[in-house]
Amino acid sequence: MDKWLKTGTLKRSASRTEIRTTDLAAMEITVDQQDDNYEVQKPTDWPVQDAVECMFGEDQVQKIKNIPLSNSTVSRRIKDMSIGTETTINERTKKSPFFSIQVDESTDVSYPYILLVIARYFNVNELEENLFLCYSLTKRCTGEDIFNAIQGYLCENEIDLAKCCGVCTDGGKSVSGCYKGLSGRIKIVAPHVTWSHF
Repeated sequence: MDKWLKTGTLKRSASRTEIRTTDLAAMEITVDQQDDNYEVQKPTDWPVQDAVECMFGEDQVQKIKNIPLSNSTVSRRIKDMSIGTETTINERTKKSPFFSIQVDESTDVSYPYILLVIARYFNVNELEENLFLCYSLTKRCTGEDIFNAIQGYLCENEIDLAKCCGVCTDGGKSVSGCYKGLSGRIKIVAPHVTWSHF
């Protein structure tokens, strides 16, 4: 430990208890990585428990053991958080006087094609930018398919496409075509929209 303090890899302000806690966690992680049958740890197997016991005592370890961490609990919480985030972004986009989108689709050898849409909108007089839509295009990747996916999502979430003031794309034929591309189809619904490409 004194060697680490001299070489500067640990802060001098770290207490011996904090250093011991770091050592316990590092040893536990190293042992876990060497195990060929490595699986998701149960809450009772956490290296955190050793760290909590070292720092705060046995009575605090019991509080750590009460944290539910089954696969289904964690999956459900991740899903709930993603639904909450999506709802927040959609509500902010609805309330904004206008918004713009950046659209990109994968057209490589992978299947299905992935459509990504990033939205910019005002939220309490501040411009925000968030991932708006990530969608699998199961059939083709034409301008019509891209437009239908975006329009369908906006309609499903009651967001008015006419409030779209700008669209940015990569300039590919399926998005930039003025008649059959995404550009032409959006201009029918929102004629004032400005177009740019990256």
